[in-house]
Amino acid sequence: MLLQSFPYLHQRMKLAIYCCNTQASYLLRALPAAIIDGQTRLLDQGFDAFTAKTLSFEEGYAVSAHKDLYSAALCQSRLGIKQGGFGMTSQHLIAPAAFFVALRDFNPWLSDYLARWDPSESLAGLTWLNSSSAPTPLFSHAKQLQDETKLTLRH
Repeated sequence: MLLQSFPYLHQRMKLAIYCCNTQASYLLRALPAAIIDGQTRLLDQGFDAFTAKTLSFEEGYAVSAHKDLYSAALCQSRLGIKQGGFGMTSQHLIAPAAFFVALRDFNPWLSDYLARWDPSESLAGLTWLNSSSAPTPLFSHAKQLQDETKLTLRH
């Protein structure tokens, strides 16, 4: 990571929290967890490695005699700042919830939008957004994705 070379530890962590960590959350709201599952795991591993290096963990900390303490420290770093952590949210853990909330908030907006605008002037009038093979409402797949995400959150 480019941030590893940043000399000031406190600012390094702040940049990671407020720039890198938040940018990933925008992606989580746009894609179903099933699509980005592998990438969120890799991102979490990258943040763990970044945090371990920033906190000067020993080489091979994951298999050392103190691996449980290191693991606990990494878990604590995932907590919010008010809870004593760094606020380095686990992207893998929040992906289903972030996507669900985005869909939940999108559906009422879309319904309101379609009710207020003439179809020729609205998004519904943009034929390239609609499926040419089905006379279904715009973004009809959003409801199905929301239901699938609800199931993921329950498990």
